Amino acid sequence: MKRKDAMTTVGIDLGTSTTKLVVSRLRLANTAGHSRIPRIEIVDREVVYRSPLYRTPLLNDSLIDMAGVGEILNAEYRRAGITFADIDTGAVIITGETATRDNAREVVMSLADRAGDFVVATAGPDLEGILAGKGSGALEWSKRMNRTVANVDIGGGTANIALFSRGEVRGTCTLAIGGRVIEFERGVVRRVSPVLKKWMQVTDMRLEPGWRVDHSVEMLCRISDRLAGCLAGVLHQRVGPPERELLVGHPPNWVEPPDAWMVSGGVGGMIAALLDGSRSASSCKELVIERAWAEDGFADMGLPLAYSLVHEQSFADLERIPARETMRATVIGAGTQSMEISGATVHVEAGRLPLRNVPVMAFTYDPEGVPEEDLRQVLARGKRIYDPGGENPPLALAVRGLSGRHFSDLQEAAQVFSRVLGEGLSGGEPAVLIMDGDVGKAFGQCLSAAGLKSLVCIDQIQAGDGDYVDIGEPVMESGAVPVAVKTLVLDGPREVKKR
Repeated sequence: MKRKDAMTTVGIDLGTSTTKLVVSRLRLANTAGHSRIPRIEIVDREVVYRSPLYRTPLLNDSLIDMAGVGEILNAEYRRAGITFADIDTGAVIITGETATRDNAREVVMSLADRAGDFVVATAGPDLEGILAGKGSGALEWSKRMNRTVANVDIGGGTANIALFSRGEVRGTCTLAIGGRVIEFERGVVRRVSPVLKKWMQVTDMRLEPGWRVDHSVEMLCRISDRLAGCLAGVLHQRVGPPERELLVGHPPNWVEPPDAWMVSGGVGGMIAALLDGSRSASSCKELVIERAWAEDGFADMGLPLAYSLVHEQSFADLERIPARETMRATVIGAGTQSMEISGATVHVEAGRLPLRNVPVMAFTYDPEGVPEEDLRQVLARGKRIYDPGGENPPLALAVRGLSGRHFSDLQEAAQVFSRVLGEGLSGGEPAVLIMDGDVGKAFGQCLSAAGLKSLVCIDQIQAGDGDYVDIGEPVMESGAVPVAVKTLVLDGPREVKKR
């Protein structure tokens, strides 16, 4: 098989308001030189096609229109000049309120199958925020400038915050703030999100569906300004009762405060337009009235919220950095940043790849304890969570505690793993091990010598409990493999799909 030195990747984002797609090209190279152990890395990422923005197709307030999404995908593949067979990897991201729809899991799994042979299905606010920060340029900026920046990706239903410092993720937080928390129709308030209704009780404000906008414009601007203030408060780690009502999950978990911020997402695009003069507005009231009668599909609070964020004084101590990408930041981050390359020192039995949607359980090897019993307990817990039907799908172990050990220690550990894993491989599925250090090949050889033949052992990848991994076929001559680590965070129990 001819090994690739470039890969085609696709990113698909089904957001609260819009759906979009990007196609990117990743170039691979051996960065270690000819005289050293190969290290294959992604050395260039180029977006080669950007789709238009589509309104996310919905059947009603609780169901995504799967057929409508499929039509968009098929049409955009044709426009991009690609087929399913051309795609090597990528990501399907369901973001914001769309991730809470009743059929979100069904849609994301269906899209992962239809989008190509090796496309990742992911969702979850923390991951969304990180991907958006990569796509917006925040991660790169923090590394280049050696500073700390918060990227705030604001779409229709949520504001996903990711803090980057000197090229590393330092924390995340998500708020139920977005353009579609209030929607209008012909000058009347059509919808107020449930979270916002609870928040208004704490902030002593009131707004109801059916109210005329011309009679409620003062209240609507108060709401917009207060939401902007809450967002600024969270960036500064001030989390009082109003901010807590808006939290989606955990509070801000960074230690070092940002010294700069940038905004991506649909609202980020509106902020950019207000700042560069391509969209003028004299007041929040003007924008509320305009949006209340809009017939462009965005009759909501997006523009008023953008105006409030531009004029919120609590951001005065933070430098505002223009985002490289706004409305497509998440999908570009998903399409170009969701994949890593495992080390060249891997051990893979022939015919075992690719693997998709393999759930991960973390295991720390402690020779001073009772490693055999500890490993059995981890595998039993994984089977209860991911295999209640007894179908024996693959389960990946993220193994820690073996890096830097002597070869004799690896041999001793291999005997433990071989005995325990050999008992549970009756279904013919391979044992999948993800090593945190550069010991994949050595430990894989030890496992083979100990009698474990059905094996995929990769290294230099960080994964943990609750993650899923996709492992692709080897790239380039080194035999390194592409790996996508993702988190499926959807309402209800997790689902594992066999190949």
